[in-house]
Amino acid sequence: MKNLLATAYWADDAAKLAEIARALGHDADAARFQAMFEKVRTAFQREWLRPDGQLVVETQTAYLLALAFDLLPAEVRDRAAARLVENIRSLDAHLSTGFIGISHLNPQLTLTRHADVAYRLLLQETYPSWLYPVLHGATTIWERWNGWTHQDGFFNPQMNSFNHYSLGSVGEWLFRHVAGIELDPAAPGFQHFILQPFIGDGLEFARATYRTLHGEIESHWIRTGERLTWTVRVPANCSARVYIPSRADTIVTESGAPRARAEGLKALGREDGFVVCSAAAGRYRFESTLR
Repeated sequence: MKNLLATAYWADDAAKLAEIARALGHDADAARFQAMFEKVRTAFQREWLRPDGQLVVETQTAYLLALAFDLLPAEVRDRAAARLVENIRSLDAHLSTGFIGISHLNPQLTLTRHADVAYRLLLQETYPSWLYPVLHGATTIWERWNGWTHQDGFFNPQMNSFNHYSLGSVGEWLFRHVAGIELDPAAPGFQHFILQPFIGDGLEFARATYRTLHGEIESHWIRTGERLTWTVRVPANCSARVYIPSRADTIVTESGAPRARAEGLKALGREDGFVVCSAAAGRYRFESTLR
């Protein structure tokens, strides 16, 4: 497992360095690091990937890094994600990741069209889960899932902080994929950004704000059965690409009127369960019917 982790991070480091070099105009360095990424990616597949998309190392973290770091051929990504879901279900809808894999768990489930599984993990109440500590009095995120358990009591105090970020990285998923406030990689600084919430069972509403240099972004959705009301705010001098969750046969409205009449909105089509628009600065209230 250690060799898999080291190889995965080697590939990801090379990919990030290639991206940085391209952004800085260092084309020769970008090409060198991109070639390194491709070489390590090929070695990863040769060592740990089976033809059916299954990994030799059958852990949640192995699948998460392979998916998050783009280490798999496109044709087996769906099968690898399915194996990840099977692993979670075999543990009765529980996670088995620690520091290395946890930040990628719910985002990768969501981006591979398994948001329902991500929501199930978020709302799981039995050990190990995010809500297990909460239901036993926690007001901060613990360093370890087993910082305290009903069965074993406190873990070794030498490594048992009760105010620690790593497992709390689920908060990033709540902002980016539940509330749907997402950076556009091509436009750093949030002057142009993406709004795309993934709505799952178990939550009836979500509200988040993010303060940028240009002003505050807001996303607030309420779900009533199959009906979704989603209010967003795009700061002055900014724009957003907005993905409105909706069933294919539903009419999306804005402030109670047909979306086509809304000032500042431009229709861009549909993508996999979303109506897509570009939005100028302003406040919008969308209503739609969910799948």
